[in-house]
Amino acid sequence: PYLDKGVYVILVPARGEVTLEEAEAIADLGASFGCERAIFISTDEAFHKELQESLGGKGKVLRSPGRAIAWIRNREKEDPFIIVCGSTDRGSIHWLEAKRLGLASGRPIVFLAGEGAERVTTDPGEHVFLGPVRGGKDDRTLSAPRDTLAVILDRFFGRR
Repeated sequence: PYLDKGVYVILVPARGEVTLEEAEAIADLGASFGCERAIFISTDEAFHKELQESLGGKGKVLRSPGRAIAWIRNREKEDPFIIVCGSTDRGSIHWLEAKRLGLASGRPIVFLAGEGAERVTTDPGEHVFLGPVRGGKDDRTLSAPRDTLAVILDRFFGRR
């Protein structure tokens, strides 16, 4: 109720990181937290088609992060606030600060995750970086996209 615009998850790239079952689980995870759509990036024609058929209406498959952001911009009629879920701490901010900035922006929120997320270029001021999700005794980084997104979405939208 406190967000005026939609929330989206973009996984960059989907190929190699997720199976069809994992993609469905990520789309379901996003929906359970109130995300409008999970968007998967795939340049592989065969996988693109297979993934889109597997997801049905649960998610969307596009060829580039730029197209995904443009699709969101067109759908929401506003530039999204992008939260890049990174793999390094360099240049990152605390998740509470990212949440505050996202809410204060009043814009649609996009969580950009996956191995290719940090290489996506957006206009300055349109994005912030989160460091990797860590936990456990060794303070290890989570590597599975679904686990990482589950923690991030819970931090942003879970009830505590």
